[in-house]
Amino acid sequence: MTPTQDEAPAGDWAQSVTLAIVRLMEARGMSGRSLARETGMTNTYVARRLRMDSTFNLNDIERIGQALDFAPSSFLVAICLSHDPDQTQRRTRSAVQED
Repeated sequence: MTPTQDEAPAGDWAQSVTLAIVRLMEARGMSGRSLARETGMTNTYVARRLRMDSTFNLNDIERIGQALDFAPSSFLVAICLSHDPDQTQRRTRSAVQED
């Protein structure tokens, strides 16, 4: 059975998006539960994406932008300019090993 888009694990770009969201959350002292509450998403929905079991979509990024006070377009451009697939894989492996 082929996974649906919602079940697909995060690829390099999606990992970069998630890691950038996590950095912004950390800078603001915001937990996953707080992000879920601020965006109107469920805790489970946010947690699955922060663990990179699934991916945030553009509507999610827009809602997260409102909660974390960033413009989604600027956020995505910054990720495009700084995207390094090798670095993303290293950070992801490191984060998993820390758990």
